[in-house]
Amino acid sequence: MRTGFSAEDNEIARHLPTGLGLEPHERVRLRHEFVRIHENLQASQLTIVAVRMQLAQQP
Repeated sequence: MRTGFSAEDNEIARHLPTGLGLEPHERVRLRHEFVRIHENLQASQLTIVAVRMQLAQQP
């Protein structure tokens, strides 16, 4: 019977409150990177749409 907590236990406990389940740390890290890339892509697309609208309004 174990009485202490290992580094692996701490890693698992760290991810449980996020709702991500028992995923390895690398998958969790990659998921956050994909979300950040997606958000950056959306922001750049909004900028392109705004520029196109301005160009379309010019005589």
